[in-house]
Amino acid sequence: TMIQQGIFLREEGEYEHSIEVLDNLFRVLEDRYGKGGHTDLWFPIYAGKGDSYKALGQISKASDNYSMALVYRSLSGETWGKYGETLIELGYHYQAAVALEKADDLGGGKDIGLLKEKLRELESSGEYAINLEAVALHRSGDLEEGAQILEKNVAKEVSRSAINQAYGLLMEIYSGLGVSRGKEGYERIIELNPNSYEETMIQQGIFLREEGEYEASIELTLIHI
Repeated sequence: TMIQQGIFLREEGEYEHSIEVLDNLFRVLEDRYGKGGHTDLWFPIYAGKGDSYKALGQISKASDNYSMALVYRSLSGETWGKYGETLIELGYHYQAAVALEKADDLGGGKDIGLLKEKLRELESSGEYAINLEAVALHRSGDLEEGAQILEKNVAKEVSRSAINQAYGLLMEIYSGLGVSRGKEGYERIIELNPNSYEETMIQQGIFLREEGEYEASIELTLIHI
């Protein structure tokens, strides 16, 4: 009944409430039966949470839950497809290709072909889905909005390659916006993700050097060697 309630809430757009209900069910089952009991219910719990997190735009959490759902029902082509889609969004291209192949083999649905084509295009262009909007804004000259998107992106749990691309694009954009805005941007990244402090300060040091701010760059570099 709680699973049905979670599904109903998700269908009604009550995503956070749906996740809360499914989390409560998980705790009840674990307390009553232990981690090895009623494993038939783990799949709909994890898959349902994955759908709600995806709808909320929390792609990393959605991906984690789809991955756990597949532990309990590895022959779900639909779930492999959803998992592959989240991996594309997070920049894990190789893992996404593997997931989509499994989805295809298991009859994951008509969207699998479209996802595989999207992945091929990204691989061909060297781009990452999470940065595409910022890339387009950069090319159109809307530097400020592009910077704001990228600052959020590098603070997210995405692939190393996607983060590296975002930092590189930020350096180009900050060059156009000016050193002061660049410094503010690096500070904002650290506020969004304190764990990125060291890497972000190193990136700022490189940016300052490229902009001719040699003394400031050297100072940052020496601090973080």
